Amino acid sequence: MTNDRESLQLKEHRAFQAKFWRLERVAWIFFALILVAVGLGLSGSGGPLSRSTLVADRSVADVPRFSRWEAPDEIRITLAPSSDQNLTLAAAFFSKFQIETMQPPPARTDPGQSSTVYHFGSSATKPLLVSINLRPLHPGQVAYPLGLNGKSVSAETFVWP
Repeated sequence: MTNDRESLQLKEHRAFQAKFWRLERVAWIFFALILVAVGLGLSGSGGPLSRSTLVADRSVADVPRFSRWEAPDEIRITLAPSSDQNLTLAAAFFSKFQIETMQPPPARTDPGQSSTVYHFGSSATKPLLVSINLRPLHPGQVAYPLGLNGKSVSAETFVWP
């Protein structure tokens, strides 16, 4: 003779268990989507979607599409051969990013009210690779123009908090 309290607990809360299993499957799918997004580069740490390429005339800029707040990142620019290879950054760029280093250093800088123009003294027959190491100052969507040898392109970067 057994007491109900000491026997196997066969009374299940089947409806609750089914809801729990469904919630568990939704959580698995959610976390799988996060892993796929990270693998594609939506977190800003590499991957095929983490960077965008902008072309102006024959100059090319490789900018981060996703970046992280206060984490170092890089913009790589290849300026087309020209007698005056220059890069123009708008004042709005400096309110969102801090430039830590620029390689090669510009031969001359012309700061203006709305933009700063960096002139590089290089050969007019060879393209010039410019690397800008920067640090995002604020999280959120950032849109900024880049002037490549006088041709402007629009860049956008989403900075993760």
